[in-house]
Amino acid sequence: TSTTSTTTTSLNFADDLNNEQKNQLGEFKFTAFNKEIILQQNPREGCGGYVWRAAYVLSKYCENEQIFAHNFWSQKRVIELGSGTGLVGIAIAAQGGHVIVSDLPVMLPLLTTNVELNRHATPNIQIAQISW
Repeated sequence: TSTTSTTTTSLNFADDLNNEQKNQLGEFKFTAFNKEIILQQNPREGCGGYVWRAAYVLSKYCENEQIFAHNFWSQKRVIELGSGTGLVGIAIAAQGGHVIVSDLPVMLPLLTTNVELNRHATPNIQIAQISW
């Protein structure tokens, strides 16, 4: 007989919080490809102002070496539409991808802040205003 153990971790994502709690969010720390990524969140900017659960899951999926070979993202060209806080694009750039993160004009200040906060880990990243 085998026993399976499951551990559940609460990640406290903004979509799990009420509006008052969302306004208290600030910094989001994340490790991608063994590099620490720090993101600022500003829910007052709208739905793109905080890290979505989907962005976290996709970032973790992209670093899974059982799915993607080691250094798979290195030198790949990626454009992320509607980047919001920029988590996915920054995570892929941390692996060596050439990434363009993009969003609407209202989101560019936050996106720019987050790219600059992580410039040490993401030298091949650019920011674009794209109204999609």
